[in-house]
Amino acid sequence: MPGDSAGTIFVGAKLADADTYGNVVFMKPTTWGAKTMLKYEDVRALWATADRVPIWLLVLALGIIIAVWGTIFFIVMQVIKINKIGKEFKLENK
Repeated sequence: MPGDSAGTIFVGAKLADADTYGNVVFMKPTTWGAKTMLKYEDVRALWATADRVPIWLLVLALGIIIAVWGTIFFIVMQVIKINKIGKEFKLENK
């Protein structure tokens, strides 16, 4: 399991809703992890900040946003066309 640069990981136990003790949480740092020098901020990953988001996720999100707004724009334009045709039809039938 990857740890920090010293190989430290945090091991914890939680006792929830115990009748005798209530809620108890205990965390202890141990050196059981493998030493790693990887900085997670340098990697494009799902948990990264906005400037490090994976390209495929960015393209997918932007594609969905463009598709939704394009559909809304198309529907509004069709409603305007229907309204215009309805007004012309009323003028012809007077």
